[in-house]
Amino acid sequence: MSEIPTRPSRMREARGQGFSWIDLAGAAPQELESLRNRFGFHPLEIQDVQSLRQRNKIEHHEDHLFIILRLPRFVDDGPGHYRSQVCLFLGKDYLVTVHGGDLPGMSAIWESFQRDPGVLGRSPGFLVYRLLDALVDGLFPMLDELTEQLAAIEEAVFDERVAVIRVITAVRRRAHHLRSSIVPLKRVVAELSTELWGHDKNLLQYLKDVNDHVEKVWEKVEEIRETIEIYKDTDVALSTAKTNKILAVLTIAFTLAIPASVVGTFYGMNVNVPGGVQTGSWTFLGAYTAFIVVIVLSLVVPAAWMIWIFRRLKWI
Repeated sequence: MSEIPTRPSRMREARGQGFSWIDLAGAAPQELESLRNRFGFHPLEIQDVQSLRQRNKIEHHEDHLFIILRLPRFVDDGPGHYRSQVCLFLGKDYLVTVHGGDLPGMSAIWESFQRDPGVLGRSPGFLVYRLLDALVDGLFPMLDELTEQLAAIEEAVFDERVAVIRVITAVRRRAHHLRSSIVPLKRVVAELSTELWGHDKNLLQYLKDVNDHVEKVWEKVEEIRETIEIYKDTDVALSTAKTNKILAVLTIAFTLAIPASVVGTFYGMNVNVPGGVQTGSWTFLGAYTAFIVVIVLSLVVPAAWMIWIFRRLKWI
């Protein structure tokens, strides 16, 4: 899945304590070429930045690390989803970030960096940690959204008047999208933590915290997926039980009508039957004696007998 369209390219630069941070929102060829000439990036790296279908990866170069992170996103007010791509060039005295547009948390970190470079910018590695932490924390609102949808499904799945299979399928697709994005992200974050620790020995505890957040996201996604499967199986079981109940009622009604059909068939033929025209009508119960006898013999007695049998067999 590619990124959704973003606004025009925008490049900004700020300086910290002995290094600079260049943030490029968009991937304009002329600006990427300017960065390549300035820092000596490989042309293949620039091609990867321009492509929107890269995978999560870390590449080791002689003087910098090239990092690509693919982050899941949901489309606002809709069931769709996509993946946003963030590329980082981490050197000894610079950090270059390239992404398709504003990402949750990145703007806040940029503003904090501009206000006080000493807090966030003691090293490029520490700044990468802060960005990584903000991007990972941006996944939690997505999990909260799915959790709220699950709560609504839980109430609707037991309501026979509501068809929830479409909602379950949509939430299931979103959970699968999250999971398929977090699996490679989890691996890259673990590898990146090792690389950042090599750049700054003081980042160990911070990186452990990021890894802990990634693990929490992973566990929550797995919990959501299991809950969705439970609701799906429950909805299928309830639908099957409802269908079986309807079929049972229809079958019993049809079965009870069989004796009446048989008796009515005999009386509709030109044959001598008791109480018929040829043998003389019965009148010992009044003018409708024959009709009453037919009803009792064809409906009441067979129905009572069948109901008794069905109850003994525990079919009803």
